[in-house]
Amino acid sequence: MRALGILLASLVTLSAAASAEEPVGPPSGTASVAAPAADVDLPETVVERNRLMDELYERLRQSKDAETSARIETVLQRLWVYSGSDTADLLLTRSSVAIEGKSPEVAREILDALIGLEPGYAEAWNRRAYLNYSEQNFQAALSDLSHALLIEPRHFKALEGWRRS
Repeated sequence: MRALGILLASLVTLSAAASAEEPVGPPSGTASVAAPAADVDLPETVVERNRLMDELYERLRQSKDAETSARIETVLQRLWVYSGSDTADLLLTRSSVAIEGKSPEVAREILDALIGLEPGYAEAWNRRAYLNYSEQNFQAALSDLSHALLIEPRHFKALEGWRRS
């Protein structure tokens, strides 16, 4: 629960900075692949993560300005990559490195293994959808996006990918 409080405090600080009109850009890199900035502490359990995500989605729904919304989106993206499993988190990171390093075969092997290990991990399905889309395998991308959205229907990057495909 301590991490939950820290994360919420970070969000409040971020929201205050937004209202002070500090310049803040979007996360660098391709949003579908690169993990958002690691300056946010992760919750200690998946249950805490899910509770926090519920609260953040509600705050995002109520947000009235683009900067606050962007900051909430960044925190949500950071939470999507947290699976609760050190192994799964490591595999997801390695798949991202392989994608960014233009090694799609390696990325696919890693993501296939990750999905086999953690089939309920929405972000693994989303990353493999991104890989399939980048290889113009749109049918496989849509299938993977469908899995991601069944697991986390509010995953707006997966929804964005669905619209693109």
